[in-house]
Amino acid sequence: MIDRRHAPPFREIADLVMPAPEIRHLSHGVPLYCIPGSSQELVKLEVVFQVGRLHETQPLAARATGRLIREGTAGLDGSTIADLTDFYGGSISTTDSMDHTGLTLHCLTRFFGDLLPVLSALILEPSFPEKEFQLFIRNNQQRLSEDLAKNEVVAYREMTALIFGADHPYGWNSFPDTYANLKRENILTFWKNHFVRGNALLIISGQYDDAMIQSIDDQLVHHLRAGISETVFPAPAAVQQRILHVSERDSLQNAVRIGRLLFDRNHPDYYPMHAVNLLLGGYFGSRLMTQIREELGLTYNIYSHIDAMRHSGYFYISAEVSKEETARTLDEIRKEIIKLREEPVDAEELLMMQRFAAGNLLHLLDGPFNRADTLKNLLIEGGTFADFNQLVQAIRKLTASNVQELANKWLDPELLVEVVIG
Repeated sequence: MIDRRHAPPFREIADLVMPAPEIRHLSHGVPLYCIPGSSQELVKLEVVFQVGRLHETQPLAARATGRLIREGTAGLDGSTIADLTDFYGGSISTTDSMDHTGLTLHCLTRFFGDLLPVLSALILEPSFPEKEFQLFIRNNQQRLSEDLAKNEVVAYREMTALIFGADHPYGWNSFPDTYANLKRENILTFWKNHFVRGNALLIISGQYDDAMIQSIDDQLVHHLRAGISETVFPAPAAVQQRILHVSERDSLQNAVRIGRLLFDRNHPDYYPMHAVNLLLGGYFGSRLMTQIREELGLTYNIYSHIDAMRHSGYFYISAEVSKEETARTLDEIRKEIIKLREEPVDAEELLMMQRFAAGNLLHLLDGPFNRADTLKNLLIEGGTFADFNQLVQAIRKLTASNVQELANKWLDPELLVEVVIG
């Protein structure tokens, strides 16, 4: 019998390795990543097309294609598709980012054969109904108008525009007029040109068998059109303005965003900088949270983050602060960055970050579906499953001198963009 009067002994997480997925090549060489292991009769199939903003000829075409592709096919309308997936207890969802557009099928293993034809039809012969397209435009215009009233949304948009350039695919921002200029024909063109086999990868996880994999090939992959999209990544524009303060909005708080251009995950400093970011503001025990929230009480939430895209990335700090304390908060953020650059991190602080990171990474490996999500994010950003293990090693091997060196190299306060909206 378990003695619950005493806590279990503490143990370090010793073995933190992402198992290699089995990679099968379907028709025409399209890769299928296989992650087995579910104890339940569940399966998830993800179909990812590695195309996004860089491939648009009309802004928002990629996003609209991803959002509207499940609204109907040549033989099924959106209502019938919803009824079918509900009847079989499954779901078909869509995902999109700067660099990908995709669909995901979740269902019981025994109903996979009933729902795969639906997923295949959505990818191979979507109808993009005019009625749903117009509804998409109106809803997103309304949502965007509401978002533009929020300081935190405007601050983030302005920061990325300053970092990449307002005309760069990773930096431009949408407005209601951007949606108004989008036409249904733009979506059809994007789907036709870019939902092709050379851009596709698939991930299956959970409980599945060889017959199911063969059906994926026969019903979907074999019928994908030939082609691959050319990707041209324009260099981000040189930063022309580093400080933007807007104080004309009727609000009690200012939204603060501070950041700079970094690199993609293939850069040798990416994984070590991920660990440095954790120390500065990447978890609840970080320096920004401890000093600015807990010690000084200047904000309820403050954090730092590194966003990675397939061809670039950026670092930023985020906080919402009262207008009276904004200048002080900016000064304290600067002090914490300078301290990280000038003073070695003590061993206890470094160990606490490493233990937090190990627990967080362990969660990403918990079950086949989490491993599939982790793998998908790595692949979308131009990595492989081995990158996970590289991240683990970078965090475990990080030293105080590494932290100082990286902070001096990449966190110069004079090179950070500063946006305050309020």
